[in-house]
Amino acid sequence: MNFYNINILLTFMSLMVVSSCTTNEKFNGNKWKAADGENITSDTRSKMVTDLLNSELILGKTEEELITLLGPTSNYNGFKSKNAKLFAVQEIYTWDIDPSEFTFIKVVFDDKGKAKSAEFYSSKD
Repeated sequence: MNFYNINILLTFMSLMVVSSCTTNEKFNGNKWKAADGENITSDTRSKMVTDLLNSELILGKTEEELITLLGPTSNYNGFKSKNAKLFAVQEIYTWDIDPSEFTFIKVVFDDKGKAKSAEFYSSKD
């Protein structure tokens, strides 16, 4: 193989690796809810976060409506807010028995109890 072919091959392989690591999926409520409990360590929900936030499905909904859509809110120790709630996305583990990171969707509610904003939130931030 000549140098030119090796460069093309390496570029193609690099693009394949990067694209396989950043797969996003369309939000699916049933798949989201199935990825709770012992399945919270999978990346199922993480793959849907971008679509969920971009689709604006969350905005304008009450906490009760969001619980129906996403499941129960989370009581993460490091987060305190009167007008915001967290919805679990994923627990990430490394070599330790305890999670190294928790990820959530943070939803902020207005005075009428309707979601006015939503964003990705990490325990590492």
